[in-house]
Amino acid sequence: RTKYQLPLDKEIIHFPRNLFGHFGYHVYPPNDFAAKVIQQKIRDGVKLRPEFEEQAKILMPGDYDALHVRRNDFKYVHTKTVEDQIAELPQLIEGRVRRDKPLFIATDEKDKSLFDCLKGYNIKFLSDITSDLENHVSLSLDTLICSNADTFLGSRFSTFSEYIHIVRGYKDKKDLSRDGINIQRNKINYKK
Repeated sequence: RTKYQLPLDKEIIHFPRNLFGHFGYHVYPPNDFAAKVIQQKIRDGVKLRPEFEEQAKILMPGDYDALHVRRNDFKYVHTKTVEDQIAELPQLIEGRVRRDKPLFIATDEKDKSLFDCLKGYNIKFLSDITSDLENHVSLSLDTLICSNADTFLGSRFSTFSEYIHIVRGYKDKKDLSRDGINIQRNKINYKK
């Protein structure tokens, strides 16, 4: 890995990798102060438009939980993980999301019948609450609706789930980034 020496007085900082995942891991500032400045610049500069936040709150008002179930190309790249996730989904979320509140599911799966196994949950997909959206609007709304949920469980290997956790962190929501649908990582004890 190359260490980047980033001047703190620049208006634009370019990251050579995607910003969905752990973009903070790809920046190596010279000290803790510089790291905080860069994190604040990213937080304040990389945002979804305010009208998307307003629309997300209108589409999914009140108290609810959310999942991100990643499928699409993962069916071919992480086949076993994806198959196990769907087969075990009821057990993976049991007691972790509430049955008496709506459950929003952000997914790239076209066949929604795969979620019929979640009997007893009041499931909502973005396509149930709005239609005819451009792809960037759908992604923005899925992100923000998940970020506003009381509990959010993401999918293993998904940078989209990771970005939702980052947005939830900005909003001071519960941190379940190490404990998603099919993610069980040890808690990290920070020394700083």
